[in-house]
Amino acid sequence: MYNRDAFEPADNFNFYLGKGPSATDLRGFNYHNNDISLVKNTRTTERVTLQLRAEFFNIWNWHMFTSPGGESGMGSQFQVTNVDISSPAFGMWDGTVSTPRNIQFGLKVLF
Repeated sequence: MYNRDAFEPADNFNFYLGKGPSATDLRGFNYHNNDISLVKNTRTTERVTLQLRAEFFNIWNWHMFTSPGGESGMGSQFQVTNVDISSPAFGMWDGTVSTPRNIQFGLKVLF
């Protein structure tokens, strides 16, 4: 837990950013995602094929911390703590994570 009294209010800063280039390639945590799909085609007649498929999204159930109101994934900036010093929850993680493992099955008739 952070001590909020150890920080100055934001309006005390002049926010002079200097003359150099700004850092626009900020990175967050590594992004992990593995999706697997299994498909079985079975010919029932000469013209009809039965397709059975199983799709697994985020198969290893990896969780990524997401920014408040943001999306997990490549290219997004992650923020795992509350950085508003006037907030009573300053320095605390808000508890948002990426979506868990999803599994779906499908059966398709091709003719």
